[in-house]
Formats: sequence, structure tokens, C-alpha cells
Amino acid sequence: MALASDTLDLEVRIVPRAARYAVCALAAAALGACRGDRGDLEVTLSGTPIVTPLAFHGNCVAGWTLGFVLRVAETRGRDVVVTSLSFQVDDVRTGQTLGHVTADREELRQFTPAVETVVPAGGSTTLAVGVRVSGPLDDPVRIRGALSGDDGAGHLTGLFDFGSQQTTVAPLPIGAGGACPPSS
Repeated sequence: MALASDTLDLEVRIVPRAARYAVCALAAAALGACRGDRGDLEVTLSGTPIVTPLAFHGNCVAGWTLGFVLRVAETRGRDVVVTSLSFQVDDVRTGQTLGHVTADREELRQFTPAVETVVPAGGSTTLAVGVRVSGPLDDPVRIRGALSGDDGAGHLTGLFDFGSQQTTVAPLPIGAGGACPPSS
């Protein structure tokens, strides 16, 4: 009987200890899953920024826009919902701000309806954006800003600063017809 009692004591001691190890292992796994890896956004400039005239009546220039494409990549394997974008464009030579834009998710959807505002895990998407500027730009521009998103575990931001970028000016839509006389 002493042997059975010793065995019983031994089993009682082993089971709680094993249960404690199992609970600790489960807790550690749960904490790791709750913490999880956070998503990460990497924003790059795709192509050359283009200055385009805003024309009406065929050849009347009413202003100019600077358009460019942002490539947004998620680099850590988490889907990220884009929640906002803000950027400004500066003249590199003078330091003068030429324009700025701040848009939330809904405004981005209206601005670029063909583009989904979710960056897939490990994937990328592009956002074509623009800002009104005073005229054709002779000097290089600096484009800098932030793209914010939510990866399900919280808020994150991808900062970008595209130093000195030369722009391309789209041709003026001046032809034979139109309401405005050609400028000399």
C-alpha cells in the first residue's frame, strides 16, 4: 500500500506541475499572438512628378497641378487599412511650400476610386495623387509627408521624403481652336 500511496503522491505532484507548464506555455503563446508582429508601411515615389495645365474651352489655362504616384508596400505580413495621407510639395531652391494636401480614407477613395485603400499583407498598392501649384515648375521639388494606416493591432505611419525631384511639364493643350488667344 505504501507503494500505491507513493505512486499516487507522485502522480499528484506530476500532474499539477505538468498542468502549470501547459498553462504557462498556453499563456506565452496567447501573449505572443496578441502582441503579434505589427505591420509596416514603406512609401516610395513611382516615376517622375508631372506638372499638368488645367485647361478649359480647349486652350484656356486656368491653373496647374503637380501629379505623382506613390507606391505603398506592406513589409511585415499584415493587411493595413490606409486611414489618411498628408503631404506637401516645396520648391527645393527657395524652400517655399508650393502646395499641400491632407486626405482621410474617404477622401482618398473619392480621389482614387479605382485603388483599394487596403495594402495587402506583404503586397503593395499605388495611389495617384496631386496638388494644385502656381505654374510650370522650373526648379526641382521636394515631396514629403505621411501615410497612416491601421493593421488591426493599432495605428502605424509610413513617413516619406523624396528630396530633390525634377518634374516633367505636360504639353499645353493649345491648338487651332479654343476660346483663348494663343499667348506669344
